[in-house]
Amino acid sequence: MAKHKVAYVGSALAVVLGSGLLASTGAYADVDTCVSAGALATEGFVANAAELEYVIQSGIAEIKIAEDFAINCQPSIMTNSLKIDLNGKSVAANADWALDLETAGKTLTIEDSGDGGRIDFNNKGIWIEGGANLTINSGIISVAEGVGRGIVFRDGTLTLAGGTVTANNGVSEVAADGTEYYYPTIIALKDGARPNIVISGTEIIAANGTALSVIDGTVAMTDGRITGGNVGVNLDDGAEFTMSGGDITASTWVVSAYNDTTFTMDGGTITTTGPDSIGVSGNGTADPAKGNYGGNARFNLNGGTITSNDLGVYAPQVGGVTTLGSNLIINATKCGVEVRAGTLNVNGATITVDENIDPIFNPNGNGSTAEGVAIAVAQHTTEQPIDVTIGGGVFTAPIAFGESNPQKNDGTAVDQITLAIHGGTFNATNGDPVVASEDVEKFIDGGAFNKYVETKYIADGYRANSVSNGATYVVLPISNTATTDDTGGENADENQEELNSVAQDVLGALYNNYNDLVGDEPVELTSDTGTKFLIEHPEAARAALENGHTIVMALDGHEIDIDSLGDEEKAELEAMLESGMVPFGLLDYWIDLNETDGISSGSWLGVVTETPNAIEFTYDVSMAPELPEGITRIWKVIRVHGNDVDILDAEYDPETKLVSFLSDKFSAFVITYTDIATAPYTGTMTVMGASVVSASLATAISIGVVTSIFSFIVLARKLYAKKD
Repeated sequence: MAKHKVAYVGSALAVVLGSGLLASTGAYADVDTCVSAGALATEGFVANAAELEYVIQSGIAEIKIAEDFAINCQPSIMTNSLKIDLNGKSVAANADWALDLETAGKTLTIEDSGDGGRIDFNNKGIWIEGGANLTINSGIISVAEGVGRGIVFRDGTLTLAGGTVTANNGVSEVAADGTEYYYPTIIALKDGARPNIVISGTEIIAANGTALSVIDGTVAMTDGRITGGNVGVNLDDGAEFTMSGGDITASTWVVSAYNDTTFTMDGGTITTTGPDSIGVSGNGTADPAKGNYGGNARFNLNGGTITSNDLGVYAPQVGGVTTLGSNLIINATKCGVEVRAGTLNVNGATITVDENIDPIFNPNGNGSTAEGVAIAVAQHTTEQPIDVTIGGGVFTAPIAFGESNPQKNDGTAVDQITLAIHGGTFNATNGDPVVASEDVEKFIDGGAFNKYVETKYIADGYRANSVSNGATYVVLPISNTATTDDTGGENADENQEELNSVAQDVLGALYNNYNDLVGDEPVELTSDTGTKFLIEHPEAARAALENGHTIVMALDGHEIDIDSLGDEEKAELEAMLESGMVPFGLLDYWIDLNETDGISSGSWLGVVTETPNAIEFTYDVSMAPELPEGITRIWKVIRVHGNDVDILDAEYDPETKLVSFLSDKFSAFVITYTDIATAPYTGTMTVMGASVVSASLATAISIGVVTSIFSFIVLARKLYAKKD
């Protein structure tokens, strides 16, 4: 007898901002049941609908399609596993649900050993429920224009390993405002057990609406392609989607997620094709009574590439958590990421926004607000808490980071916004500020910025140091290390030897414990000699090493034992501090630049040159790693003078292992080097405790390593006297 199927009813199927409700249409019209042929004309081959009915009733496990034919009747519900080889032929399924499997543990498999094999459904495609499984290895599953959907899957496992599932997605509902909602190409619904979908090669296409809609099911996508009309993938009611490869595209919302869902992206690509579009989108509706509310959706975006003609990631969901990992790339025309509620954790990611977009925050009670910003924070009309933490990444846009209050929420609401920037590289691409915040201050304690950062944004105990004549501003902690008793002028040579030894210990401790340099809580490291060191800001140290940057500490604020100084020295110190000059923390005395005769060639400070008003400083850098063959080492010096940081050229004598440079100011100096491949280089270089292997470094590479014994001593707040 004919089967009756009622479409799934439930507002949870409405796709974000109106893109795919599967509404009830009542019982479907009766269709005559197919009559069995009683036998197969050719064993193993099916040539018409009657033979297909015979196969279903007889429980035959595997068949091939012998020739093109049509199914104008409704076959029986399959109760046994069946493998259909389309064999390059075409089957026109003019009856609803011409393939229907509802027996737990049984599998319907469709593949094509020929070329161009296909099943064309005139109205409704394949129905799988009751714990049954569907596998598509190859071939084309198509639904005719303007009607039905391709596959309804209610539990079990749907394996999409190849072939194509495509639909022209008929209208399921027309809203009061005239908006049309479409049936999805594939819809997975929880019916007892959760449906599981594995996508490793199939292409899923929706001409309109949604290509794949998942309600409380799980999806693992390793390859394949999903092409939506206005939505690629819709997740709702606890659905979980993990993407490690493949491509998803759509014109408006590529991936949209609602309540209690999780979207994890470890690889693959997400691309928008329309002008006003979002790569990954949540929903900000807060009231469950309104239906389709988007609370608690989680985005774990660890890797892959998101490319959008408008907005990369939109996170307005109440209670939502969005995480951006170091292997994620977002290229967006207008905005990289906008968070309007919930939590945003940025552990890396490279986010780039079109440099020609004018930055702006427009009020919007039903959508995004920001343009021209890499990471934007704009509290929604829902007035929910927002917690943003940035630990690393590269962010390039007219404004790299911006917080605004476009809805003009009151002080009680915006007081719930918490911002913290601990690291990352922030690049503003035109005349706008690199960082801007309307409501929050004192939230930056790390990172590198290509423009001046207003002091109101810098956390207490930190400052922005100008590097490369203002080309970069690095935010680092202000050290308060008291070190004036560590050296003695009468024993300069002995002290220099001790300092070199300590420096080697610090370097070894950092290299050997590289993976422990995480967080902002002090970490105690032990070197190979048993020396213990306290690294006050391990994550800052690691970030500097990872990015090839030298660690330039903010040296003002060092404690000086004033009582140990003579009257003239006290006066000179006061004058230096008032002028912004910073005495280096390890020195027990300093030099009057007008009376430099007191500096001897044996002093670890260096020797005086004949250049007027300049001092030549010479440092022993024998602790630097040996230079690999085919690599040239270029030495530079970073001079910290008050709030200014300059780069000085240095000369290296390979025989004496001494680096020399000239300075017209007595300041703090950080000696650094960069290794550059000057010819094709094959081999392994050890950098910061990790081996970098290159088959052929035909172009120049740079690997920066800090070697300054002085900056490391300051960084470490050295405890070299404390030994086991």
